[in-house]
Amino acid sequence: ALLEFEIRVKDTVCKMAVYFRNDEELGLPWRAGVFLDSMNIKCDGKWQKVSVPLSKFQDYGAWDNKNVKWENSRNEFSWEKISHLIFDTGDEEIKKGVSIRNISIK
Repeated sequence: ALLEFEIRVKDTVCKMAVYFRNDEELGLPWRAGVFLDSMNIKCDGKWQKVSVPLSKFQDYGAWDNKNVKWENSRNEFSWEKISHLIFDTGDEEIKKGVSIRNISIK
């Protein structure tokens, strides 16, 4: 299976995490994600299709809001408990824009 989407990056920033997050109501919100950068996406203002095999998504931890701390991976991410798909540029400042459309799992 693949996560597919189209992305247009108008900024010079081409770094982001894309991750599925488990439902916080069911325990810690474990994340399975991939990191995208200029090797995967172009910052040229044009729409481009990105396909990422779900097998490439790695369990990399969870943010514990209750105890205000990061929990490193314990391999507890569950594909059955997904509540969110998040595109996160972290500390990178977005000035000109990033657009995402046509998100699907095939």
